[in-house]
Amino acid sequence: MTLLEDTKYQSFPSGHVLFYTVFFGSLILMAINTTKLNLKIKITLIITCLAMIFLGAVSRVYLGAHWFTDVLGGFILGCILLFATGYFYLNNPKISFNNKKIK
Repeated sequence: MTLLEDTKYQSFPSGHVLFYTVFFGSLILMAINTTKLNLKIKITLIITCLAMIFLGAVSRVYLGAHWFTDVLGGFILGCILLFATGYFYLNNPKISFNNKKIK
């Protein structure tokens, strides 16, 4: 594999991959837990978001912006943040997923 651009300012972890993982992971979490979307739209949305996470990570390595370990670190940190915020999102009694008011 050839690198398109060799940068001198690489960072650990990759902020782009971290953002992609948290943002598109949050969209996946919301799509799974909503009742307003039909199954075909949910599956399409989930596959699109997973592709964005994967392709964003691959592009950072391919373009030479990060090493694989930078991308892996961004993905792992993104998953940790996603699980932490997802826990609070799913366990918040003020959020209703079935259009029923919770007291």
